[in-house]
Amino acid sequence: MQTASARLEPMELANASAVERYVAWVADSALPYWAQRRPNLILPFAEQLDRAGHSAWPGYLRLRVVARQVSVYAQAAEAGLTWALPVAENGWQAMKRYFWSTVSGWHARVGSNGQAVDTEFALYDQAFALYACAHWARVSGAQMPVDMACRTLDLIDRRLRLNEQPGWRTASDNHEHDQNSHMHFLEALLALLEVAPEWRIRGRIEEILDLLATRMVDPNSGAVLEWFGMRWRSPQDGGVVEPGHQYEWAWLLAQAARAGFACDAPARSMLAFADKHGWSPKNGLIYNSCRTDGTVLSPHHRLWPHCEALRAATVLDDSEAGAERAERIAAQIMSSFAGRPFAEGWVSDLDENGVPMVDTVPASSLYHLFEAALALVGCGWATFAEAGR
Repeated sequence: MQTASARLEPMELANASAVERYVAWVADSALPYWAQRRPNLILPFAEQLDRAGHSAWPGYLRLRVVARQVSVYAQAAEAGLTWALPVAENGWQAMKRYFWSTVSGWHARVGSNGQAVDTEFALYDQAFALYACAHWARVSGAQMPVDMACRTLDLIDRRLRLNEQPGWRTASDNHEHDQNSHMHFLEALLALLEVAPEWRIRGRIEEILDLLATRMVDPNSGAVLEWFGMRWRSPQDGGVVEPGHQYEWAWLLAQAARAGFACDAPARSMLAFADKHGWSPKNGLIYNSCRTDGTVLSPHHRLWPHCEALRAATVLDDSEAGAERAERIAAQIMSSFAGRPFAEGWVSDLDENGVPMVDTVPASSLYHLFEAALALVGCGWATFAEAGR
């Protein structure tokens, strides 16, 4: 397998910006390495690796992991990293073969032989399946993933709608709602716009954007809340806010605007809240969660919010300020999370003192790392070298 990509020579690497080093590490180290890590000859991707970079099989492979990897390698191929196309295709074929049911939709988890071990139907997982369908359809030109996406949309409506309530339930056995599942559903729908019939997509996007403005955003703080009760009842405790999701929403709202959608929920208020309350003055890293008044709930630090903050920097109104912010955040990721405990890996969770909290490296983080790199390339702050060859 060809693995040449955004490789920087040693002298270039020494003089490169943090953004350039970040993109080069993702494209030249992380992507090729994880493409070759699989637990057996049946399943296409590892769920997680141990500290030595070997598969640490937990007894299952999740749909969200396979779908994320398919979307990552499909987008990498489309961005010019041509070696990634067969990786995406192999992942898609396995995802279709082992996770899909024409009756019940996508399974949540499969075992080592590809057998379903968890058939929970959750909006979050189905959203990532849709995201993979969209990106594989776009890079391959195939119709089947579009057809499967349309079937998935029908199943989501049938299994997760509740009477006349707006939005969708978190899962088929859960009558409550959450913003995170809707956020990733929006992400998938925006990707599907390019390949699926618009009439199946547009109304759902508009519904989610309306829910964001009318139900999900706390009117006092301007932040997006995490969890809601039946009929979108606001949490009695004031609600939980994850700063990382404020940055993620800001990015998605910018993409929705570019696609011609309007939303009354201002991304600026989300960014302002996260900037004010989301960062630790102790070590300059993003907190996991807080209250709407800024009271810290979890002082620990996960990798993915930093990737989302990095990606959001590319859509700031002030591009110069965005570039400066991106440089700072990329440097933080490279110094605190990336390249540990092995060169192509990452630490996904740190405590308040910067000490790793986990012994394994989750494959699911590659999606956040790559999406941030792709955004940096997209706005011209870095390049995938192979794409220019």
